[in-house]
Amino acid sequence: GGDGDEDGEYEPPDVEPYDQDPAMKSRYQKFLDAQKKKKGGKEEGSFMGKTWGPASWVGFVIIGPVLTAGVSVFIFMTRGPMWGLGVFLALVVLDSLLFYFG
Repeated sequence: GGDGDEDGEYEPPDVEPYDQDPAMKSRYQKFLDAQKKKKGGKEEGSFMGKTWGPASWVGFVIIGPVLTAGVSVFIFMTRGPMWGLGVFLALVVLDSLLFYFG
């Protein structure tokens, strides 16, 4: 049963989905721009399709290797060479994965 107002198929409203939320609209626009860049191939001046900003340099060139070396030396000095080498290799693998997928 119905209430008698059935006049055909449902038509969705003709509005943009993120018009009511400007913050979400800008995030969605950034997402669309990123998708276009991926389809367009690598950008000029990029390494492995990555753009290197200041945060990338700090993370991959300073923090990653310094923490890896520091933690590895600490474990080497407190637990011995076998643990030190194991932790070093694990952190190198972690740094490599974060660089590749980050």
